[in-house]
Amino acid sequence: MAPDGAWLKDHIRDIADFPTPGVVFKDLTPLFADVDAFRFTVDAIADHVAGRAIDKVVAIEARGFIVAAPVAYRLGAGLVPVRKAGKLPWQTESVEYQLEYGVDRLEIHRDALATRDQVLVVEHGIHPRLRVVGGREREADLGEGSAQVEHEAVRVR
Repeated sequence: MAPDGAWLKDHIRDIADFPTPGVVFKDLTPLFADVDAFRFTVDAIADHVAGRAIDKVVAIEARGFIVAAPVAYRLGAGLVPVRKAGKLPWQTESVEYQLEYGVDRLEIHRDALATRDQVLVVEHGIHPRLRVVGGREREADLGEGSAQVEHEAVRVR
């Protein structure tokens, strides 16, 4: 059972009409700036998957990087950044996804994941499913074993 993180909503700021009119952006910088809120977030995610053999933590651009790095450290796992198109310096695979205000593309290095890697995906709610590719294409289910920071709490699904 996940710890109660309802108090974290006080550390997440709504920014209306950002990045485009009609979108409410969830600003996590107050959560990251508060040591207790940030620690709780990282610990809740790491504790949820403790005991599982996680090989890699996949960090989705950009806020996912901030949370995924300490989670990977806690789990003794590698960290794999997934970035917006054109930001990774080597050969990549990519996936297109739908936003509230358009379409975007994410990329991962081709050799970032091995076929048998057990992966935890840490992101900020961009898509209920995201295809994670590395070597061979496969899908990472963002249901069980994934984590999202959401406006009402830390919700570990």
